[in-house]
Amino acid sequence: MRNIVKRYNKNIDEKQWTAIDVFTTYFSHSLANVYARLPSKANRLSILGNIFHLSKLYMPWNVHDCHWVLIEVDMKWKRIRLYDSFKDNGENNYGECIDNLKKYLKDEAVEMNMPWMSDEWQYEKIRDCPIQTNIYDCGVHVCANFELLMMNQKLEYTTEEITKYRYQMAHRIRTGEYE
Repeated sequence: MRNIVKRYNKNIDEKQWTAIDVFTTYFSHSLANVYARLPSKANRLSILGNIFHLSKLYMPWNVHDCHWVLIEVDMKWKRIRLYDSFKDNGENNYGECIDNLKKYLKDEAVEMNMPWMSDEWQYEKIRDCPIQTNIYDCGVHVCANFELLMMNQKLEYTTEEITKYRYQMAHRIRTGEYE
């Protein structure tokens, strides 16, 4: 699943958007398993330069190695949003991930000699995104949500549409054709 999400998001990112960036699926793994255990500034994961000049960052996040969610970091509004397609995934599952992400953002701000005010940043779990009806569609939902958010469209699709979207994703990955 990690390679599918990575390849699909990479192809969409290269399509047309320049004021955003997409972190790979390995970023969340590194942040959770390596970076969080190191002292501040000991290991910079970003090679993007000043990420705060971007309007948004998107990252697929693997929660406890069993479920994918999408995180959107809005630099302008200082907001971290989490999109989870699994209805009953408790809030406790995300605390460590959001804490690690905030630590990373703080370290990046310090590295760029920018002021950091952690209390200015808001976290929100988006509750009105489409919900998966099985245990295996989380990655497809992450990719669908990512694509719709990048095009500033509402997250409105049905279970039938997500099944069709899965086939479209496979075709796009296989052929590299993005209309």
